[in-house]
Amino acid sequence: MWRDSDSDSSDNTVYHNQGTSCLSCHKAPATGAEGYSFLSGGTIYTELNATTAAQYATGYTIRALLDTNLSINYISGRGYGNSRSQDTALSNDYNFTAQVVNSSGVVVNSSATNSHSTASNLDCNVCHTAAGANGAPGRIHIATPVVTSGTPL
Repeated sequence: MWRDSDSDSSDNTVYHNQGTSCLSCHKAPATGAEGYSFLSGGTIYTELNATTAAQYATGYTIRALLDTNLSINYISGRGYGNSRSQDTALSNDYNFTAQVVNSSGVVVNSSATNSHSTASNLDCNVCHTAAGANGAPGRIHIATPVVTSGTPL
């Protein structure tokens, strides 16, 4: 079953805190200047250890494939490479597979199956830093072929 996170569109802002903790400002109640909250977010890059703005991956979003087989499609957030979700299914306790999808919905990178948990892994940029943290190997990035086991996204 597929479900889009929400249906509004985001502006084309080039920069909006890419690579930093999304939920530090956008977790309900939102404390950021926008006053806008969501449940999950992260930045997609072109390279695993990206450090520059030239490496934001535009035209890609995140998908969470829950262990119940529900797919939650994130939408583009403010700032190139940013992706976010307000889907309330993420409020429940599930394991999920994180996926990067292109504008046609084709998976171009994936974490190991059910390697993430909605209980603790919804602020993607906390672990997915240029050097990686908490077991993440680095940035969420576009890659081919798709990884289905082993190292997380």
